[in-house]
Amino acid sequence: MARAVELLGLRACLTKSTMDCGDGLPPNWSSCSTDDCIQSQKDLYAKHHNTADGRIRIWFGLRQIMNATDRLLLETRDVAQELNTGIHMHIAEIPHENQLVMRTKGIDHGTVTYLEKIDFLRSNLLAAHSVWLNEPEINHFSKAGVKVSHCPASAMRLLGFAPIREMLDSGVCVSLGTDGAPSNNRMSIVDEMYLASLINKGREVYIGGTTNPTALPSETVLKMATINGAKAVLWDDEIGSLEVGKKADLVVVNPFKWSMLPLHDTIANIVYCMRTENIESVMCNGKWIMKDQKIMNFSEDEIISSAVERATDLLVRAGINLPKRMNHL
Repeated sequence: MARAVELLGLRACLTKSTMDCGDGLPPNWSSCSTDDCIQSQKDLYAKHHNTADGRIRIWFGLRQIMNATDRLLLETRDVAQELNTGIHMHIAEIPHENQLVMRTKGIDHGTVTYLEKIDFLRSNLLAAHSVWLNEPEINHFSKAGVKVSHCPASAMRLLGFAPIREMLDSGVCVSLGTDGAPSNNRMSIVDEMYLASLINKGREVYIGGTTNPTALPSETVLKMATINGAKAVLWDDEIGSLEVGKKADLVVVNPFKWSMLPLHDTIANIVYCMRTENIESVMCNGKWIMKDQKIMNFSEDEIISSAVERATDLLVRAGINLPKRMNHL
């Protein structure tokens, strides 16, 4: 992953998702001790942090509370703080998670309540999903400065309606994410902006019984995709907005295509109308990595061809036979 980021000229916070307990883990994961989890991440940090002209940062990763002992949680907290880096963790993702934590930890709600109890919550924590939170838990996030990655497509597909408006109203920094390929086939922040605007308006109808078209307005969604994203990865002093003294990371959008016309309100058009085909060029760290819709540092055709070949091979090795439901050339 670090090699791909460096070759393509991207900027990234990379993390290894660690697990030191839990049922149903593959043998190579279930045999990983707490010490192994911590040391492997220290090694990755030593090898890759601040490489690729400063474009790569290494974070510490925790899969989820069902796969982490208290020792792994607390040592990860301490080492990340010592190294001045971040922690990524899936938190309050599904109802079963909260139910399991309540049953095994003897608390009255769920993951966030328990993490607050053991003093795990910190401002360098990025909590992915954060769907099943109650009001006191939102306040815990706000008080500790925890950041949230809201993944609308994944939420609609698998997880539920996250209390995004309540988190924003409480001062929680909420950014946008795509989640992984198993729960989001598109993985496009352009799509996530549009979906975020819709799912949160739909949630208002569900919980309040009436429509509210001003719920999560386009200005807020754009902020979630830009400066809040930079804050979430602890990089807003250098990226996330176009300002004198910040890194030259930017996206060039061509609004003069059918999907974004007429162009009456630029921000609304970006959130509600823009498609990936409107993106003309991308610059990272002052260098063009896509120009006139052409990847600059690698052959896109080669990458796609390799991906198709490897995906086919993966199905064969896994013994998966997919049904042929449509004739195609």
